[in-house]
Amino acid sequence: MAKILNAVCAEAGKRKHKNAQERKNQMESDDEEELEARIEEDEELMSELNVASDKILQHCPAFTPLFQEHILPLAGHMLSSDEMNALIGMGFVAGYCEFGYNCAAAANLNDIVPPFLHYTTSANFDVVHSAFNGLRAICILTTNAYGASNENAIDFARTVMTKIGEFFNRNDCHTPNFAGAKANAISAGLAVLERYVASIDPAIQTAFLNSTIASLPLSDYDEIEAKSVHHRMINFLQHPVIQQDSNLRDAIIHKLKSAAPETLDAETVEALKAF
Repeated sequence: MAKILNAVCAEAGKRKHKNAQERKNQMESDDEEELEARIEEDEELMSELNVASDKILQHCPAFTPLFQEHILPLAGHMLSSDEMNALIGMGFVAGYCEFGYNCAAAANLNDIVPPFLHYTTSANFDVVHSAFNGLRAICILTTNAYGASNENAIDFARTVMTKIGEFFNRNDCHTPNFAGAKANAISAGLAVLERYVASIDPAIQTAFLNSTIASLPLSDYDEIEAKSVHHRMINFLQHPVIQQDSNLRDAIIHKLKSAAPETLDAETVEALKAF
């Protein structure tokens, strides 16, 4: 299965590259449109292969070493390619970090991490969305592999918080197109604070939480991520920064109560009844 996924994805990538090169040299608009359609078809195929790979990793532990051997090198090559290839590559790697049933991925972090950090600055909202999703998964992976007291893991967590802060300061961060990217950035930040709260500068935590609260409630652009963030914010009512400021606590409760029903899971709805 891993060999088949590798072969199909690699072939789709080659076709996509060939069609992209032909598109650059094409003068007639009709031909350009046909080539663009072919490129989109191959990108969609590779995305579907990514979804299939994630599901296999999630439900079949034996697939992890096969993924490492046959798919990870291809995904790594995608990360160093153009943004749209990198978008798909990040999807494969994020799934590997999140669903792999061992911490072998930790051995590849020096190669994996830099592209994800780099692509948080992209102007493409889908790319930023994928980058922060990957950083969240890598944060969980590094904690499981090394523990929350490991200096390298702590340094990575601090770098993620810096990148999130830089993203929140971008003007496009607050536009509708970036709603999904913002949700994933918040999710990544919560993942860091859930594991490294004692190692992150309190001022950075305060800035992040203020930006997060200002962004609530999250839209239904990504219902799964919105439900996750809203649920976790209930737990963050116990965070020292929020406990020291009743206005922040009240703001979280008020905003969560105003969230769209489809962005709240049953536990969150039940918890809000207490306020």
